[in-house]
Amino acid sequence: AILFADIRGFTEFSRQKLPYDVVFILNSLFGNVGDAIESHNGYIDKFMGDGLMALFGLGTSARQASRDALRAALAAEQATRAASRMLTQHLNEPLRIGIGVDTGQAVIGRIGKTSDQRTPSRLTAIGGTVNIAARLESATKELQAGIVVSTRTLTTAGIDLDEAVGERSGISVHNISQPIDVVAVRDEKALAALLVDEAPAAAAGRRQWFARPRTAPRA
Repeated sequence: AILFADIRGFTEFSRQKLPYDVVFILNSLFGNVGDAIESHNGYIDKFMGDGLMALFGLGTSARQASRDALRAALAAEQATRAASRMLTQHLNEPLRIGIGVDTGQAVIGRIGKTSDQRTPSRLTAIGGTVNIAARLESATKELQAGIVVSTRTLTTAGIDLDEAVGERSGISVHNISQPIDVVAVRDEKALAALLVDEAPAAAAGRRQWFARPRTAPRA
């Protein structure tokens, strides 16, 4: 499962602040959001200015990955609200975050190591699922929702699409001929209630994916 998150309206907001204040606010918010993601077995692939990308399911099933990603999305929304309260004196209006989640196949690998080995490689994901998740994050603006999730994420998580958690619609994605069925989450409490019957998988099982590969001993 892939999760993209982006702070709404932050580009305009940053123009009104000193650079130090922008960095302070970003670190304060993403510290909270990052903790929320990692506490639900997420791996933060990268930070991209006022957004981030996270991976789930590196050491668990697709069902568990989807449920972890949904829990993380809800927790990230709560973390954003908590950060807004903490940063009230620095803000003209509350911070808002848009989150997109999709589940599917992806190429996972370590990419980015330079030839002189001074820049370490990082685990990342590539493929259509990544592109769809990024598009769903963008769709939070047009659908006016904090969280937009593909219906295949919900069904993989074991959630009946008849459950009243939001509005269903179709979203067009570049290079994909058919619209992607999505749900714009309107009732976060209802979604959270559907995710409480199973505890998140233990984090220990995923650490082997995050650790840097060891060099094999030479004969």
